[in-house]
Amino acid sequence: WLSKKPGKEAWVEPVVDRAQRTWRFEVRTGKPGDVAAVDAGTKTGRGDFACLLSGQPMPAAYIREQGQGGGLRDRLMTVVAEGKRGRVYLSPTDEQEAVARVQVPAGAPDTDLPVQALGFRVQNYGISRHVQLQTPRQAVFLDEFCRLAAGVPHRVWSDLVNSAASKEYANAIGLLAALSASKAARFSTTLSYWRPDEGKLSRAFGRQTVQMTWDFAETNPFSSTGGDLEGLANGTADVLISAVPQSSANGKAYQADAATYLSTGPLEVISSDPPYYDNIAYADLSDCFYVWLRIAAASILPELFSTVLTPKDAEIISEPNRRGGREAALRFFEDRIGVAVSRIVDAMAPAAPATLYYAYKQSEDDEVDGATVSASTGWETFLGALVASGLQTTGTIPIHTEGRTRMRAQASNALATSIVLVCRKRPPTAPTITRADFRRQLRAELPAALKALQHGNIAPVDMAQASIGPGMAIYSRCTRVLEADGAAMTVRTALQLINQALDEYLAEQEGEFDPDTRFALTWFETRAFDAGPYGEAETLAKARNVSVQGVAEAGILHAAAGKVRLYKRAELPANWDPAHDRRPTVWEAAQHLIKRLDEKGEAKAAELVAALGARAAPARDLAYRLYNVCERKGWAEEGRAYNGLVIAWPELEKLAANVAAETGGPAQRDLF
Repeated sequence: WLSKKPGKEAWVEPVVDRAQRTWRFEVRTGKPGDVAAVDAGTKTGRGDFACLLSGQPMPAAYIREQGQGGGLRDRLMTVVAEGKRGRVYLSPTDEQEAVARVQVPAGAPDTDLPVQALGFRVQNYGISRHVQLQTPRQAVFLDEFCRLAAGVPHRVWSDLVNSAASKEYANAIGLLAALSASKAARFSTTLSYWRPDEGKLSRAFGRQTVQMTWDFAETNPFSSTGGDLEGLANGTADVLISAVPQSSANGKAYQADAATYLSTGPLEVISSDPPYYDNIAYADLSDCFYVWLRIAAASILPELFSTVLTPKDAEIISEPNRRGGREAALRFFEDRIGVAVSRIVDAMAPAAPATLYYAYKQSEDDEVDGATVSASTGWETFLGALVASGLQTTGTIPIHTEGRTRMRAQASNALATSIVLVCRKRPPTAPTITRADFRRQLRAELPAALKALQHGNIAPVDMAQASIGPGMAIYSRCTRVLEADGAAMTVRTALQLINQALDEYLAEQEGEFDPDTRFALTWFETRAFDAGPYGEAETLAKARNVSVQGVAEAGILHAAAGKVRLYKRAELPANWDPAHDRRPTVWEAAQHLIKRLDEKGEAKAAELVAALGARAAPARDLAYRLYNVCERKGWAEEGRAYNGLVIAWPELEKLAANVAAETGGPAQRDLF
């Protein structure tokens, strides 16, 4: 696909001559007769493809073998141009292909990628050096751009030699140019990709990984299409203008190891975004930019660029490839994160808090009190270090830090929020409580905190993460929490009990829903949208004080031939009007809102929010509960629908208020 915009569809089609064993690419426009074929392409599975010439399968193992033997090449598929009425997609020519075949410049970084590293996959396909992450033409651009940036301080100093400007000023301008140059590596790379839904190039490293892309987009550095010279420089300038305080006070920046550097303290404000266990290989990823930034900035800051690649040995992450195995990597992380947090405690002013950001998502299931609950090794280790160092969490602040259009957000139920833990030193008079006390306090205090998070419109995908803060506030304000045998409760157990309390809270919200919705929710937990026996449905309906026939009359259930199933959203009527529904339900409201949002956008969905009035808020609460069900069941695709509704909710409420103002009708306004 090149463009999926309605009325502007365009795609690339391979034209194969099997007799001559050749193929070429041609651009097609208009709506394709076989949409599924365009969607599928030649990919048959994860890393598996079908050969264009023979139609035979090409498994991932074979492709990796060819790549490691130097057998992978690339072909130009299309050229995107600016037309009078928007983007134009052109079939490639031999001349355009030939222009791209330039020589890699001699000075381009020929450093080795790590043999193995967290999130790195391209080595499996024969890509073993940093410069191989670019096409030769991209390498020419980056190399020239970085070398030009390296000359900026001299140019600025020459221009201002008779002025009062200092050499430091010239170096500052040069450093900004160098930063702009290195940012180009996020666009000028074979890891970038084309977004057919928006018709534009998307920058690489959205997943914070280095994995194979089977088709990629190459930007024109002299255009205004993303990753171009002017856009990169303007982006740097915009930060200076809009985000950097205009103050005469001097700031200082240090490069130091967090586990060995000790501030002279006390510091009134400490804010840190710590590493996320085994989630991101920060140093290895930064090398993809460092090798280019070094060309541009080494003359300005030689002490920072004295090494060919970034230092790795002291990096506080759990990296099995670097430590000789998973257990050794975990021990290293536990030790060094503990030392680093102790340094924070040492530097804190007595009455000042520290704020620690966390946006890490990883969980394993365990059995606790007869129920399956989740925990997280990353959170467990990090929070264990906080508690052991004498810190307690006193507040939880969810901050929307991730864009809705980033690659991770589109591809999965990725976290959209960073959880900021506000921490203070735990007083020496902190009490010791029992497991029963801890669970009792969780049930007493957690619901109010969770309700506040929901009112703050935290995404369902982030709810479990956000609940950790108020739950750990109870755990960490105690010297110890004792188990029945007198042993100290572990952080892992505390996290499991917090997750269990979250499940209980969401389940208790069901009592606020109408009986038809409670039937549908319970049926969904078991069957999703699949059919089941009528008798089973009738038994469940009686328990909910409804009948199968009544739920069917409500418009959410199909019952026929001894089988019962929930209506899928695609089957729901497009013109549903809650004002004329004789048996309205929260289930219908939630499903119709998602349908309207997906098919007609936020403006039309907001009209439905306005029409629902006070019945809209329970639909959002149901979305939280349904997402929780989907996550436990592993129904990622369905879960995205409920997560998306909650994420869009603030905008829907704002638009709904405008609708109400224009029509003179009432609109339910949220207290928060």
